[in-house]
This record gives sequence, structure tokens and C-alpha cells, in this order.
Amino acid sequence: TILVSNLGFGLYGEALRYATATDSNVSTTAIPHGINTVLFFAFTMLIMVPEYQKSGDARIAYRTGLACSFLLGLLELPCVLLVGIFQEYIPRAAMMSALAGVSLTFISMTFVVQIYSAP
Repeated sequence: TILVSNLGFGLYGEALRYATATDSNVSTTAIPHGINTVLFFAFTMLIMVPEYQKSGDARIAYRTGLACSFLLGLLELPCVLLVGIFQEYIPRAAMMSALAGVSLTFISMTFVVQIYSAP
């Protein structure tokens, strides 16, 4: 599903780019990896921002993010076969605790930024 979602977001982004090519006041983008907050920040800050700083072209940075997202989907596709094994040996609470930690971090980061922006 990740591979299909990556292709879908990529095609959506390209369709928006072509649809708004005549209007220079419109900027468009798509989420590089679906709605996965951790990977979103990883792809944005560790892949797309350095590429943008190096090239100065947002389209190249965006396409680099899409290419990396596509490659990650290809790497994750064989892992789908191992999900049953992981679910059999790892307790559900252990798998859900990582999701809860990410959720709490995402919710609290707004307040942390506010606290440190005006000490």
C-alpha cells in the first residue's frame, strides 16, 4: 500500500503542477509519504531541505523526495511478508507504544516551540 500511495501522491503532485503551470502565483505540493509524521519530517528535513539548499530549485528537491519515497516503498514491499511473524512474537502493546509516543510528541511540540521561542 505504501508503494501505491507514493505513486498516487506523486501523480497528484505532478497533475497539480501541470494544472497550475500557467498561473505563477500558485504553488502546490503533495505529502511525500502519506500521513506519517515521522517520515514526513525525516524526508523533509533530511532529504528535501539539503537538496533544496544545494540546488536552489524546489522542483528538484520535491522530485528527490518523491524518488526517495518510491525507493522506500520498494524496500518496504518485501517486508509485508514478515508482518505476520512480527505480530506473532511482539506484543500488541509494544507495537502501539511507539505510535503513542509519536502522537504525544506531535501534540506537544507546538507548546515546546512556544516555550523555547520566548523564554
